[in-house]
Amino acid sequence: MNNRWHLPAAKIIEYIKRHYAFKMRREGEEYVICNPLNADIGFHFNINPKKGLCHDWRGDDGWSGAPNPKTGKRNVSFLNFVRIARKCSIQDAYRLVVGTEVLDKATVNETTLSIENEIKLPSGSVPIEDNGSILTATIIMWLLRRGYTQKDIETQALQHCGNDVVWPYFEFGEMVYWQSRSFVNKTFRFPDRNIYKDGKVYGISDVSKGDFLYGFDEVEHHGTCYITESIFDKNSIGLGALASGGAILTDNQCKKLKMSAPKQIILAPDNDKAGIQSVIANYNRLRSYFDDLLYVLPPTKCDGKDIKDWNEILTVGGQDKSEILSYINKNMKPLNDSSILRLKLRTK
Repeated sequence: MNNRWHLPAAKIIEYIKRHYAFKMRREGEEYVICNPLNADIGFHFNINPKKGLCHDWRGDDGWSGAPNPKTGKRNVSFLNFVRIARKCSIQDAYRLVVGTEVLDKATVNETTLSIENEIKLPSGSVPIEDNGSILTATIIMWLLRRGYTQKDIETQALQHCGNDVVWPYFEFGEMVYWQSRSFVNKTFRFPDRNIYKDGKVYGISDVSKGDFLYGFDEVEHHGTCYITESIFDKNSIGLGALASGGAILTDNQCKKLKMSAPKQIILAPDNDKAGIQSVIANYNRLRSYFDDLLYVLPPTKCDGKDIKDWNEILTVGGQDKSEILSYINKNMKPLNDSSILRLKLRTK
C-alpha cells in the first residue's frame, strides 16, 4: 500500500532518544535499538524515521500485527510498534510520539488495553487481479468505467468476494474497517468487529463507518485535505481526498482529521440541496478544530451533460482527474459566517 501518512521523522528521532539506547546506521538514516518487546540485547531492532517503518532483523512475527491483505507482509509501522510497546491505543501512541497530550507514564505502564477490536476481510476475499477469469475481468471493467485505474486498484488494495468489491480502510498502515458493494445490485456490506479479552470473544463492538475516514493514510500530514461523501468521489479527486461515508461528519471523524493536522480542509459534497446542507452542518462541526476551511461544489453540467457529483465528471463528462483538481482550485471558496448565510439562502 502507498502509505504517505507517517509521523514526522524529527518526532520519531526525539522519541527514540528519550526512551532508548541506540546506534545509527547509514549515516544517521536508520536507528537501531534493542527490541523492548523481547529479550533482545544485541540491537536487532531497526527504525527508519523518514519512512516511519521499523523491523526486527530476526523476524517480525508475533509483535507486528496482522499481515497486510495486499502484500501479505507483516505490518511494521513505527506507530504500531509504540502502541504495542506502550500498551495503549493508536491515538495515544501518536500523542506519545508527537508530544501532545502525553499520557501519564505510570498510567501507560500500569494500564493494559486488554480489549481489542479485530477486523478481518470477508471470508473468501482475494485481491482484484487480472487472472483470466470472466468474473474478475468484469469487476475490473466496472471499476475502470467508474474512474479507477489499474494503479488505483493496486495501491488501494481492493479485493473482491464473489460479486462484491471490498474496500479496506487503513489507519497508520493497519486495516481498521472495510465496506463492500456488489457491482450487480448495489448491495452494501460492512464488518462485524469482535471484541476480545484474554483471547476470548466477548461480543461485537458498535463501531461503524462513521468512526473512520476512507483514505486516511493517503492524506499527507499538514497537507490539503478534500472531504467527499463517497469512495468513488474520493478516488475521482485523488490523493489528499477522504470519503466520510455520510453527508455529515461525526465527532470521531473530526477527531481523526485533527490527528492528521491538515493545513487546509476543502469540503467537496454533491451539488444538490443535501450537499449544500452538509457544508453548513460540517462547517459548524469543524470550525472548533480548524481555521482554514473552504468548500467547492461540482459543476451541474459537464460537456453539456447533467452531473451531480465528482465521479460523474469522469464517467459522464469524460474529463480526467487533473481537470477535476483544476476546477476545484479555481472554484473553491472560503467558509465563514457570510458564506454560510449565502448557502442557507440557496437551500430555501
